[in-house]
Amino acid sequence: MADATTTPVVLTAAGLEYHIGERVLLSGVDLSVHQGERIGLIGRNGAGKSTLLKLLAQVDVPYAGEIVRRRDVTVGYLPQAFELTPEQTVGETILDGCRELMQARQEFEGKDVDPARHHELELFISAHDGWNLENRMEALIDTLQVPRAGRRV
Repeated sequence: MADATTTPVVLTAAGLEYHIGERVLLSGVDLSVHQGERIGLIGRNGAGKSTLLKLLAQVDVPYAGEIVRRRDVTVGYLPQAFELTPEQTVGETILDGCRELMQARQEFEGKDVDPARHHELELFISAHDGWNLENRMEALIDTLQVPRAGRRV
């Protein structure tokens, strides 16, 4: 793996603070994530690991501090416990996590897209490997050994 000082920064957080009532979960959190890094969070229950991830994914807003992402970076958050929609299939549920990419593909395939927007969409979809979503979903299903994509949740 390349040295972090030579790889581009894709996300930074500075001075993050978050609390619930009087309880301070995060205070003065600074971090930088460089391209290609894999990061794990370790801590006791209630230490703020999930809260930090929610802040980085813009699910929640910090009380103080700043989070800056490179323009082409998307941060997703998968909660530890989530509710399934019985009307959806396993595949639809998985692809819900790629909603922005799916919308870009749908817009790209539309009839009334001006050429500049069409090019912008193509770059976005390609940069996020959006043309292979279904193949990636099937690989994920196999790896995680979850029910087939067409099965109702």
